[in-house]
Amino acid sequence: MRPSTTFQRWESDGDACGQLTWRGDTGQPTSTGEQAGQVGEAFEACLALEGGGWEGARGTAVLSNPDHAVFVRRLIGVLADQQNASVALLRVDQRVIAAQVLLYCGTTAYTWKIAYDPGYARYSP
Repeated sequence: MRPSTTFQRWESDGDACGQLTWRGDTGQPTSTGEQAGQVGEAFEACLALEGGGWEGARGTAVLSNPDHAVFVRRLIGVLADQQNASVALLRVDQRVIAAQVLLYCGTTAYTWKIAYDPGYARYSP
């Protein structure tokens, strides 16, 4: 589905959907301390979203395995400290409904993980 059709559907539902906001990623982070903390908080929101969806139900979400959770939290923390990780969040009325984890190598960004609230699947492209 074309993105414009997705947004048209969202707009046609009006106030029933709520206020859509996006904390996006505009490139590699530019500061370490505060940015790394923000990445960590956003990553926790992503993990919670993933755990509440189909991956959590199947037992394949990161939080389904405590050892995996420790490993990826450490990984994202180290990469965020080095300005090589970020997380973009899509919210409705301040509630996170989608997340994208980005990892950087040089000038290239790679999507490592996505998560979404299945209650909003109808708006998916």
